[in-house]
Amino acid sequence: MKRLTLSSLKADPTLIEAQVKMQRTRAFQTMLDVLMTELPSNHALPFGSNGEDFACAHGMEVGFLRCIETIKAMAATDVPDGEPIPDFGENNND
Repeated sequence: MKRLTLSSLKADPTLIEAQVKMQRTRAFQTMLDVLMTELPSNHALPFGSNGEDFACAHGMEVGFLRCIETIKAMAATDVPDGEPIPDFGENNND
């Protein structure tokens, strides 16, 4: 089976529709809530932890958040892919 990327998944309207339907279920919302509760920042490091312990916890935090963002993005159709392109043209009167 071919491995999907977020952009290739979002290019298929059928897959987006399935993701939206799944993410609206109570079971899925409960699983996301559990992920948010289990974030490493919600748990104190043990007394005597050193810099390596903090770095490890930080890496876990970043991984958890990236995972949650990616899961949510699977059902989002209005999230732009990539970096925004700046427009400094003459039509920008702001």
